[in-house]
Amino acid sequence: QAIAYTGSNSEGGRLEDAAVATMLGTVDRSRVGALLAALGAGEGAALLAEVAMLAEFSPDWNGVLDALADALHRVQVKQLVPAADVKAGGVDIDALAAQLRPELVQLWYQMALNARRDLSLAPSPRAGFEMAMLRMLAFRPAEAGTQTIAPGSTVPRVSGATAAKAALSGEVAQARAARPAAPSRSTPAPAPRIVEPAVGSLAAAAPIDAGIDADRWLELVANCGLKGPAKELAGHAGFVGFERGVLRLSLTPGDEHLKAPSLVRMLGEALVPALGAVPQIRFETAATSAETLHQRSARERDARQVAAENAFMDDPGVQRLINQYGATLVPDSIRPFDE
Repeated sequence: QAIAYTGSNSEGGRLEDAAVATMLGTVDRSRVGALLAALGAGEGAALLAEVAMLAEFSPDWNGVLDALADALHRVQVKQLVPAADVKAGGVDIDALAAQLRPELVQLWYQMALNARRDLSLAPSPRAGFEMAMLRMLAFRPAEAGTQTIAPGSTVPRVSGATAAKAALSGEVAQARAARPAAPSRSTPAPAPRIVEPAVGSLAAAAPIDAGIDADRWLELVANCGLKGPAKELAGHAGFVGFERGVLRLSLTPGDEHLKAPSLVRMLGEALVPALGAVPQIRFETAATSAETLHQRSARERDARQVAAENAFMDDPGVQRLINQYGATLVPDSIRPFDE
């Protein structure tokens, strides 16, 4: 079939990898490396150019997302377990592991998995894949104390292992700073003084009586004004309880990557107008978690979809076309008016 497709059986014809790949819809793994390199450099034009080059092979876009997630998995292993034997597979794993921050790799990996699930809902498979790439380009977790990098400027590169160690060292130093010193036996303890809790501090905030329950939590999250990854954290966090200034939330194992200190701090700051102070946020494993904003939005979207399909099928004109002319409904072609 490859010979017939490429015409290599004719005089002077050649059987080349690119032609066979086009026939099979497969993708050279080096193209996945080029996508990740463009994402890491923050170059949108280069990223779209790579997507256009991939489209020339008429690939299975689900397969491309699989290859992308597999490459990100190998990058993360190289970052966190440098001694592990990681196969390159056409991707410059060492360069990407040194260039990308570990939490960014986790975020992109989750986005690649979610994009596979949502690909069938996109206007076209290519549009769904391209939107996933643009989402990765747009969502970059902010680091505390860093400045915003303007588009086109040079981005300082820090190795993944160094970034992971720095984050761990920062959390340890923060915990030590919050730990009260043991009073000396020979010196009387000083009189206690009230200190206003700093944003992101591990010390508990002053007790806040805001009367928050699961329903009130969904209202706060929907109107808190968060954007990007911080909004994703709030939308996927389930309400467990709120008492004496301590807000207890839960995350599913698949959303644990959202629990970055900078995102938790942004969530706490966004709740100040409603609570009056920055709450201490704790994440825990709950046997039964309340409905999250993400789950409620998905449930309401599904209900609107079902209502739209039922209203369409109940229309007399539609029924006449089906009964008299044998018309059939194209799957997934009905959308609610608000979409």
